[in-house]
Amino acid sequence: MRSRLESVRPVYGVVLVTALAYLLFTLIALSLHGGDPLWFAWLGERYMAGVLEGSKGYDGQFVYAIAIEGLGAVPLLDNPPYRMQRILLPMLVRLLSGGRPQAVAWAIPLVNGAAISMGGYLLARWLAGQGLSPWYAFTYTGFVGTLMAYTRNVTEPLMALLAIAAVIAWQRDRLAQAALWLALAMLAKEIALLFGAGMGLDALIRGRYRPLAWLAASAVPLMLWQAALYRWLGVLALRAGPGFDPVPLRGILGQLTWEPGRLSALLFVALPALALAAYVLWWVAGRMGSRTSRVAWRCDGLGMWLVLVHAVSLLFLPAAVYDHLMHAGRNAIGLVVAVVFAMPGLIGMGRRLALTYWLAPSLAWLIPILRWSPWS
Repeated sequence: MRSRLESVRPVYGVVLVTALAYLLFTLIALSLHGGDPLWFAWLGERYMAGVLEGSKGYDGQFVYAIAIEGLGAVPLLDNPPYRMQRILLPMLVRLLSGGRPQAVAWAIPLVNGAAISMGGYLLARWLAGQGLSPWYAFTYTGFVGTLMAYTRNVTEPLMALLAIAAVIAWQRDRLAQAALWLALAMLAKEIALLFGAGMGLDALIRGRYRPLAWLAASAVPLMLWQAALYRWLGVLALRAGPGFDPVPLRGILGQLTWEPGRLSALLFVALPALALAAYVLWWVAGRMGSRTSRVAWRCDGLGMWLVLVHAVSLLFLPAAVYDHLMHAGRNAIGLVVAVVFAMPGLIGMGRRLALTYWLAPSLAWLIPILRWSPWS
């Protein structure tokens, strides 16, 4: 009994530290900005008030608008199909708050904070089950992209939680559960398709074809929602946003300056993606033709395939995403989660490097984030 308590104690320690850290951040942010939870939403006059020359605000304002107005929020959105496809978070918040503006303003950061803490718990428990330190879960919960996503009321924390649950269920051969969680993750943000791609690659490499049917089923709700949006708004939502750049890293290198946000996007998103893609390809080459390759694929292959899929996708992000760490970091959350799942295949130094490298920029950006104000 004592050994079991000792084994689960660090897992709950990760959750407690994560929850307290985000709570402390929230209290400081509110104290600096008049106690107004709309600091997290960053409402802009251009869309929320119809002032053409007014401030633009940030993406979280559209989650806020949909949570209040439901499907009637279209006039308040900059790109209705693109924003509406990420329907899960605003609808969940609308359900919890009744659509009341003040309740919505508080509910979005509450849901996102809970999602980050729960995601940390699932990763910590999974790491402990692999014989690794649960504290490596801070690679995700302490990542600067995760922190920035929390501060702007966007959809990535909920997507990440559901994707983490899907990967764990997939590894346990609970295919129906994995499909359900993945389907919900895609409705939170379409980038969860990359987790499905990694799972599918894992199944193909291992010669397991039955799970592919479950992956196909997981995409059905997203496809139905896309079809409904197309019929309603006349635009395919998946193609409504900025597309991938056909030239690797041109999105960042073509506009690189010494501006801290852009330089950080290079250092903490683009370069890690390039290095990790190369590492996984080297890992694959080292196992091709090996007698133990099937064992290797089974033991740590899924994490590596998830890393490869996410890392390669980040190499082709457009300039609109790479213009600041705020945007690029949010889109790199999937890669960070994938690296945690790949940790059983990494040496101890590699695990510590990932944790340190992605935790450090959160500390460096903490004060600037707290000082940013949508009203100035």
